[in-house]
Amino acid sequence: MTPVERWGRRIALFAVLAGLAGTAAVVAFPGLRPSFLAFAPSAPLDEQVLPEAIVTPDLLPLPALDKRERLESLESAMVKLTEQPRLRAGFLFVEPASGRYVAMADTESFSAASVIKVPVLVEFLRQVDSGQLKLDDTLTLRQEHKGGGSGWMQYLPNGKRMSAYNVARLMIVRSDNTATNMIIDLVGGADYLNAQFGRWGLRTTRINAPLPDLEGTNTTSPADMALLLTELERGRLVSTRMRTQGYELMGRTRTGSLLPVGLGPGAKILHKTGDIGKMVGDAAVVTMPDGRRYVAVALVERPHNDRRANQLIAKLSQKFYYVFLAPPAQTVPART
Repeated sequence: MTPVERWGRRIALFAVLAGLAGTAAVVAFPGLRPSFLAFAPSAPLDEQVLPEAIVTPDLLPLPALDKRERLESLESAMVKLTEQPRLRAGFLFVEPASGRYVAMADTESFSAASVIKVPVLVEFLRQVDSGQLKLDDTLTLRQEHKGGGSGWMQYLPNGKRMSAYNVARLMIVRSDNTATNMIIDLVGGADYLNAQFGRWGLRTTRINAPLPDLEGTNTTSPADMALLLTELERGRLVSTRMRTQGYELMGRTRTGSLLPVGLGPGAKILHKTGDIGKMVGDAAVVTMPDGRRYVAVALVERPHNDRRANQLIAKLSQKFYYVFLAPPAQTVPART
C-alpha cells in the first residue's frame, strides 16, 4: 500500500469515527441538534440557532424604543414650557407606528409615585397569561400590606378576602396603595419585579419601598414607561386578551389635570397618574380622532405639592396633541 493510500484510509476512518461520535452525542443528549454542533459564536445573535436549554434572557437583546424622526421644532417649543424655577421635568411622546417623537431628559431617573403601578400591572397580567395566576384567585389582606394615602383598602379588617382581579382593579382605577402592595406580594415581591423590569429593557424602573413611598424612592423614567407602553402596543409582553384587560382598567383612570386636560374632543386616553408631594407624573396611550395612537409620558419633580407641575404636564400634552393632530405635511413634487 502506497503512503497516499495509507493516508486516504486514515482520513476515511477518522470521518466515520467522527460521524459515529456525533450520532452518539445526539442520542445520549437529545437537547443537542445539528444546528448546535454548527453553532458559530461569531455570528450575530439573531442569526444563531441555539438549543432552547441554553437560551436565557441574559443572552437576548433588550427591547428598544423605535425613535426614527425627531420633531425638533415641536420639541423645542415643549422644552421651552419646562423652563420654570425649581421644576425638573422629563418627557417622551412617540408615535409607535411612525417613530416620530419628542423628548427631554427622557432617560433620567425620576421618582415614580403611582406610575410604578403600570409595570406591576403588566407583570400581574403576564402571570395570568402564563397560567401562574388566575383572575379569580383569592387574596387575603394582611397588616403588612396596608399603606396610607390613596385608596380605602387600608381601612378594611385584616383577613379580608378579595379576588386578584378586584385587587388589581383597585390598584389602577382607585390607585389604591394597599391593593398595590398586595399585588406586588402576589407576583413575587419587589426584588423579583425589579429583575423583570430589567429583562424588559427598563433601565431605571425600581421598587425600593412599599407604597405609598412618600419619600419618592421608587424610580422610573419617561423612556422606561414609553418603552413599556410601546411594547404593549406592539403586542408583546402579554396577549391581546390580557392587554385589553389592562387597557380597560387604565381607561377608567379619572383626573381633573395632567395629560387628559391637553387633549381635544374625540381623543381617548388610557393612562396611570402618579402624585406625591415631591413629584407628579402621567403615562398614557392616546388615540386621536383619526385613529392614530401615540404614547405620552411626562414626569415632573417639584417643590411640595406645587401645582405648576400639574399645569406643565397639561400644557405639554396640549402642545403635542394639537401640533400632531395636523396631518404630516405632504411633499409636492417640483414641476419640470
